[in-house]
Formats: sequence, C-alpha cells, structure tokens
Amino acid sequence: MADEWAVNTANGQVRLADFTLADLVELEQDCDEQWFIVMSHPFRSAKSASFVYKLACTKTGSEPAEITMRNITQIFVQVAEDLPVIYEGANPKAVEDPQTDGSSGVRSDSTGPQTKPEA
Repeated sequence: MADEWAVNTANGQVRLADFTLADLVELEQDCDEQWFIVMSHPFRSAKSASFVYKLACTKTGSEPAEITMRNITQIFVQVAEDLPVIYEGANPKAVEDPQTDGSSGVRSDSTGPQTKPEA
C-alpha cells in the first residue's frame, strides 16, 4: 500500500488527494508550478508549502499556524492511502466483509440448488 501526503491543521487532517481540480488550478497559479509537482512534494519550496497549508486550513476552517523548520514535518505528513486493497472483479470489496466458505450466494430459503458443505 502506497503512502500519500496529508496536511495537519488545527481542525483536522486534509489529504492532498482530496483537493478538487479547482483547488489544483489555484495552487498552480499561486505556486507557479504544475499541480502534480506540488502534490508529489508539497513542501519542496517555502512558497508551495505556504499555499498548500493555507488551502488545507481553508478546507478545515482553521486559522493557519506559523510554519517553521521545526514543525514542517509535523504539518506535512505521509499517511497510508485509504483506497481499497481487495477487489472482486472491478469493484472494491470492503475489508470487513465476512467471508463464507462454500456459499453459493443463494438464499437458504431459495428453491434453487444449494451448496453442500464439504466433508
């Protein structure tokens, strides 16, 4: 599972992957860099770090704190991506789904063929 960037604000954490395209257009204009460069390393420059942090604070409704060299790595953090890891066909499957061995998926009150348990 890959990691992704997130920003810690006073009112919670914002994952950069949740920024909208309109947000990315704004960041491109503010940072003078293409969005994918900013997203791949949000604090590669002080300018980028400042604008990404301010946008994340806007998303959570928090007042931006002062970023220093001491706290920058507590503000910009990598977190495990929250995408599903188990798929059935092309559809994501929830991890907490109970697995039933030998179930045909047919309801027990069905008049159709039933799966016999293995001995």
